[in-house]
Amino acid sequence: MTATALISVIIPVYNGEKFLAETLESIFAQNYTPLKIFVIDDGSTDGTAGLVSTYGDRVHYIYQENQGPAAARNRGLELGDGELIGFLDADDIWLPGKLQKQIDYLHFHPSVGVVATRMEVFLSEGASWIFGLNRAYWESRPPGLLPSTLLCRRNVFDSVGCFAEKMRLAEDTDWLFRVKEKGIPIGVVDEVLVRKRIHQTNLTRASLPSDTMDTLRNSLRRRRQL
Repeated sequence: MTATALISVIIPVYNGEKFLAETLESIFAQNYTPLKIFVIDDGSTDGTAGLVSTYGDRVHYIYQENQGPAAARNRGLELGDGELIGFLDADDIWLPGKLQKQIDYLHFHPSVGVVATRMEVFLSEGASWIFGLNRAYWESRPPGLLPSTLLCRRNVFDSVGCFAEKMRLAEDTDWLFRVKEKGIPIGVVDEVLVRKRIHQTNLTRASLPSDTMDTLRNSLRRRRQL
């Protein structure tokens, strides 16, 4: 990995007009280049397309019929040619220095394939906490093994594969289980570098504990087959 490795930043979005501008600005505020930003619009019916158009050629906009976040991220992986892959949900925010600190981590830990950061959650105006989500844990600023914190070496996807498109929820957990099953080290920058927004339309509100349990069962099944 070179000191100026290209990062492909993939943003899946579905009706994300309300928060997307703040998300994009948090990428432009990073002190690392080169970057290629891909907004994969997963069938939005709001003003997402018009908002992205205001950024001109700073953002690559791709529209597809609604297929879910896994399919949107996979479309970005097909198009992105970066040596490194970053993900950012369309309602989350990167804090300054996030990418550079992860680049530095990967440079000093060449065996690590995926590096995350700590994260903080915050409530959007008028939003309530998500039922069933352990508030004390998420407010402790934990290491965030969620897409918005991750910076991945491209070759990890060659080994592990892409996101499971049949899954509309917990597809990121499933992918990280597969990374661990392959024995690929996952590192963490011990600093809060991502802000995770809680709002009334988070996909997480539609998830159930059974979604995560299903991914765990699938992981255990794959390990038994090794």
